[in-house]
Amino acid sequence: MWTVLIAAAMAQTPGFQEAVVPAQSDDVEVEVEKPETQLTAELGFTYVSGNAVLITLNGGTAFSHRWKKNRFQVPITLNVGQSIADADGNGSLDAEERELGLQENARRFIAEPRYDRFLSERDSLFLVVGFLHDPFLGYLARPHEMIGYSRLLIDKEKTSLSAEIGFDFAQEFYVEGTDPNSQLIYAARLQSAFQQKLNDNVSFADTLEIFENVVDLQDFRLLNTATFSSKLSDALSLNLSHKLLFDNVPVENFRKTDQTTMVTLVATLI
Repeated sequence: MWTVLIAAAMAQTPGFQEAVVPAQSDDVEVEVEKPETQLTAELGFTYVSGNAVLITLNGGTAFSHRWKKNRFQVPITLNVGQSIADADGNGSLDAEERELGLQENARRFIAEPRYDRFLSERDSLFLVVGFLHDPFLGYLARPHEMIGYSRLLIDKEKTSLSAEIGFDFAQEFYVEGTDPNSQLIYAARLQSAFQQKLNDNVSFADTLEIFENVVDLQDFRLLNTATFSSKLSDALSLNLSHKLLFDNVPVENFRKTDQTTMVTLVATLI
């Protein structure tokens, strides 16, 4: 599914950010002298009427608090949408289709609270307790718990690269009519996060995440988010992002690939 959304938003510019501390050797333990707190918010809205009728709302918040060797983050995202469907596929909405009114076509909620315990400036152990609700992907609920190790591989003025390895345990509950209607997933996880500053105003970021079911090796997932960010001012930037989800063994009767493309105005609050 391709979705193009032009939204006005308030959020932190996407991209990998590690602990903001003075540069030291990899093996030196690091504590942040002063606690650091960040809070961002994002909100976008699209409304189309006339020959087509479409309403979408997307938003989210991201909270982060860093103290001593610890960091706690809570990113939350929400996307909902409704439209009048062209049921007969003739390219226009007739009177009967308009009479049916708006039908829900998107409902996604994601929360990923995460705790990091830093072993050094570049190394940390992390714990994630997340939740997904998206009936249009087949999930009524998908809580999951993840543990792992994170390493900052490159930390230069214009380039950063990190890698993570871990294990994920998910409890999947599917929409009505799916057989079976629930399943437990045990998966190994790998992630890389890359960011390149192309010049003073433009940067590129890409995050690749892979889950491999250790019980059923055919069941693997790939998630990739690529973002171009153009700085408009000290507080504002314009982002073009593309999110790809590939699930080799999707929920029954659902497609393997789901994609979202967004153009977003971003404001940094703190």
